[in-house]
Amino acid sequence: MEASLWERTSQNVSEHSEDRLENLEQLLELKQRHEEQRRKENLEASLRRAEIEERYAAEDRVLIKMLTSRKKAQEVKMGIQDTAT
Repeated sequence: MEASLWERTSQNVSEHSEDRLENLEQLLELKQRHEEQRRKENLEASLRRAEIEERYAAEDRVLIKMLTSRKKAQEVKMGIQDTAT
């Protein structure tokens, strides 16, 4: 009877350890999925930020080009007026 009790206890401990191991593995898998999802979301956010920054830079280039053109036109106008006087 003593051996039988020992065997049952060992079996229960073993099954309990296996259940805990399965739970631990499931938690690790869940953690890995969450980390992967976070990486994916961070990458998407970075790409959106990069697109926005590129759009702002393009808008700035257009504005600078317009200002430069106006400045040159003003300089030409001023040069014509100086020659006329």
